[in-house]
Amino acid sequence: MAAPKGTALPEVAINSIPSQTIPAASYEPFVKASYQDFLGRQPTSAELSSSSSQLSSGIVSRADYLSSLSKSDQWLDAIVTKMYRDTLNREPDPAGLADWVAWLRSGRFTVAEVASRFYSSAEYYSTKAGDSTPSWVTLLYQQLLNRDPDAVGLPFWIANTSTYGRDWVALNFYQSEESRMRRVEAMYQALLFREPDAVGWPFWTARVLTTGDLQLAWEIANSDEYWTKAQSRFPPTITGISPATGPTTGGNLITIGGSNLSGTSKVTIGGIEATNLVVVSATGLTVTAPAHATGEVDVAVTTPGGTTTAVGRYTYLNPIKATAISVGSDHTCALTPSGTVTCWGHNELGQLGDGTTTSRRTARTVTGLTGVVSVSAGVVHTCAVTASGTVTCWGANSHGELGDGTTTSRSTPATVPGLSGVVAVSAGWEHTCALTASGTVACWGSNEWGQLGDGTTTNRTTPATVSGLTDVAQVSAGWVHTCATSASGIVSCWGSNDNGQLGDGTTTDRATPTVVSGVNGFVSVSAGDYHTCALKKTGTVACWGANEWGQLGDGTTTRQTAPVTVSGVTGVSSVSVGDVHTCALKETSTVTCWGANNLGLLGDGTDTARAAPVTVSGLADAVGIDAGDTETCAVTASATAECWGYYRPWGPVIVIGP
Repeated sequence: MAAPKGTALPEVAINSIPSQTIPAASYEPFVKASYQDFLGRQPTSAELSSSSSQLSSGIVSRADYLSSLSKSDQWLDAIVTKMYRDTLNREPDPAGLADWVAWLRSGRFTVAEVASRFYSSAEYYSTKAGDSTPSWVTLLYQQLLNRDPDAVGLPFWIANTSTYGRDWVALNFYQSEESRMRRVEAMYQALLFREPDAVGWPFWTARVLTTGDLQLAWEIANSDEYWTKAQSRFPPTITGISPATGPTTGGNLITIGGSNLSGTSKVTIGGIEATNLVVVSATGLTVTAPAHATGEVDVAVTTPGGTTTAVGRYTYLNPIKATAISVGSDHTCALTPSGTVTCWGHNELGQLGDGTTTSRRTARTVTGLTGVVSVSAGVVHTCAVTASGTVTCWGANSHGELGDGTTTSRSTPATVPGLSGVVAVSAGWEHTCALTASGTVACWGSNEWGQLGDGTTTNRTTPATVSGLTDVAQVSAGWVHTCATSASGIVSCWGSNDNGQLGDGTTTDRATPTVVSGVNGFVSVSAGDYHTCALKKTGTVACWGANEWGQLGDGTTTRQTAPVTVSGVTGVSSVSVGDVHTCALKETSTVTCWGANNLGLLGDGTDTARAAPVTVSGLADAVGIDAGDTETCAVTASATAECWGYYRPWGPVIVIGP
């Protein structure tokens, strides 16, 4: 061909023949890059998952996948649209676009043939060249070769236009070596982000003449260089870290959310590499936090796409010290060795006692409270006993459950008047009961079901003595019923009995204490929402009441109105009943639980309900436990508090404070 040629500029080498070697890395960056380059958009989650899965499993090869993208309507649409804009200075009309895309897809025309028709069209010749052949040839030089015509080429092509026609001339211009070199250069820039080198440029310039532009694109994208660069095109982002605080001892599970997290190789927290890295998806991963000193630290995630750092996004705090713990509905409180109380969780009615109604993810000290010997968290209120034998309460007070003579909620402790010599307190839903040193029990608050035990159903805003109890050793307030254990080992209950939770063999409500049927020799009792459990002197446990989730632990889900023995549990030192689950502390310092598990309440690493006891994972030094509505907590021999549930099914996590 007599037209002058361009010159190639030597540069860094690329694989001249595409490699089929696929690195053992995630396919997701490659899929994202190819979608962006060929379709002009990012894949949907479903597309990303499907394409990555098919590629990694070998269902489709990388070459076939790229070839399909190069023949997609989106890619062909982009090619045709660009031709309309470059040649006719307008957007394509719907009918014309559909026709050209269909012809390209079917193979009726190649890209070169389509291009020649656009450049030789009457519209281009008239509107761009003014119906002038010299002007038209000049435009071909400028648009396809990126230069003005030389003295030899211009008359040569004018003459050939007259002889062979515009379509033949346009096709020869488009398929000239100089034009092909320009197209190869553009493809390098678009897909590899660099200029072509001395080896690759002539190779691909020759190859595109036989393979065509569509295959040129996917073959370059099939190179190892494209694969490698795709890995770094999408650096990771961090959008969330949960929880954002943790103990200085480390060991807690952290979930990191973001984007482009596939292929994560390392996560550091405070400059220390985290362990147990599990990449769940491109948008989430989990790690176990390392130990670190207190303070705010950075979290960094490293992927093939680079490293991103979330500055000051995680805070290390000291674990709280606890000698006892009590779990309510959505809040929990712990007694510290110094006689203060710390609470955390929901606080909409001041149940944390810190003077606010702000919910807390970490423990906060209850305002102005010292010398405490025991604490009890109810549904939305809390009470504590001081060393002087008085009771103080805070939180919700709609039914007088704070016992201060009002129905005003309190965000700081208020003393219950008229009580002295109190040794224990138990907070229920909207009522509270206190045990005195003389073995009597006084209750206050809601009494709709007779849960105050005074023979009436009248609410009380101050303490009222429970009828007929004189030698009580322990008391427990549930949802709308109450139970007490006598010094002689008898359990009595009163209040609501719709599920047999009073254990007297009936479902009749009682406004005064009724003895639990057929069993004695009890050490303690725990009243939940609609079921009750008691510890026997033999170290076994008996339960009664509702059982739809297996919370009675007898291997069934059948309601019981009288005590049944929990299956396979011996050597128990204490038992605690939650909403729809139960837990027991064993003499071996391990904990076993049963019942509902949708929030991970049983701590066995699953969310499967159990009708028989299962051991809590990773807890071997417990000295105290308490089961609530949404979580369960234990105090350990080292005076730390560990809790599970509330969507933490993997097991106990250490409670931290300021």
